[in-house]
Amino acid sequence: MKKVLVCLLLVLLAACGSTSKIPRQNLEKGVAYRRDMMINVNGKAFEGMGVIDSADLYNFHVETRGEIDLFILSSCNRDWTKEKAWNVKMKVKSGLFNWGRKLVDKKREIKFDYEPIEEIERTYCPIWLAGAEEKKGRHSWGFIDFRTADMILPARLECNGEVLNSKGVAACQSRTTITQVVEFESEMLLDSYNATNSECKLDVDKGVRFEFQIRPGNCVYRFMRIREPNLEYRLTTYGYRKILIRQAGEK
Repeated sequence: MKKVLVCLLLVLLAACGSTSKIPRQNLEKGVAYRRDMMINVNGKAFEGMGVIDSADLYNFHVETRGEIDLFILSSCNRDWTKEKAWNVKMKVKSGLFNWGRKLVDKKREIKFDYEPIEEIERTYCPIWLAGAEEKKGRHSWGFIDFRTADMILPARLECNGEVLNSKGVAACQSRTTITQVVEFESEMLLDSYNATNSECKLDVDKGVRFEFQIRPGNCVYRFMRIREPNLEYRLTTYGYRKILIRQAGEK
């Protein structure tokens, strides 16, 4: 009987230990991974990528997929890095019979304010976010673009199975080679695209409906309405090749 109890105890300990043991996630060089940060800006929530209306001040609440041992924010004018960047706390039970309460760090979350600089960061100046975890490698990424008051041209965007009625600025993320569609009310000219990535080029440069397979990595397309007023529409796409698995029960 004693031997049976010992064996049972060992089994239980092994089972309990297996839920918290997470293999390190090692990134493959040159592979684009899905952006999966949970981002809330001025009360609007996104996963991975999003567009927010222009404001004088932006309140960010970011939740990464691992502990924020390093947090990076980059724009056209700044590159901000911070180690052990988490700054959100939560109350948990503590003490005898869990009657007490204490504050602990939520090591996957960070809050901060972002105030764009006049002229430089109030034109085209998106934000890139990255969170890196040292031990387990559960890195995550995010992207936010901003819609200024003059970006008002409507378009119908079919992105990764969703139909979005966007205006002026849009962002779309899906696996590479999947077909996406952007459709306008009148004829448009593909005015420019991300020339640093030759794979971004589309086969059609004029039309009302643009149907294309999403390219690997980041692409920025600028469409210009042919008839006056020559309003502009900007679409940022991101094609990923792999998804990092976030295991259930991870700690």
